[in-house]
This record gives sequence, structure tokens and C-alpha cells, in this order.
Amino acid sequence: MLLIKEKFIQFILDGKFNGNQNQCAQALRMNPPQLNKFLNNKSTKAGAKFLGAVYAYCEKEKIEFRDLIILPKL
Repeated sequence: MLLIKEKFIQFILDGKFNGNQNQCAQALRMNPPQLNKFLNNKSTKAGAKFLGAVYAYCEKEKIEFRDLIILPKL
């Protein structure tokens, strides 16, 4: 699975939290430095825990997670 960083920023960080990383991290139940590392490092990819947090948030807020996460083809 792959989280599309640009879509995450558009739909969640900017769309729901007006760019506030601390509020976003709190809503995703993760540490702000973990979110900051994902957002600011080009080579950093979302791990399983991060993806799970985004998925859970999308489910809770009725956001289509497939707009943000690319699933592997079987």
C-alpha cells in the first residue's frame, strides 16, 4: 500500500486542519514528529502504523480512503 502524500495534504492536512500538523497528528493518534517526518522528507514513505491511522481516520470521517491510499493489485 502507498499513501499519496499530495492527496493526504490536500484532503486531510489542509482540508480538515488548515495545515495544522499538531491537530492533524492528534486526530490521527500519532506523534507530531512522525507526521512531520512523513511530510517533510521526500524519501519517507508511510509505514503500516501510519497507513492504519489514516485508514481509521478516513473511516471515522467518511472520507474515501481509496482517494489517498493505493492498494496493491492482486
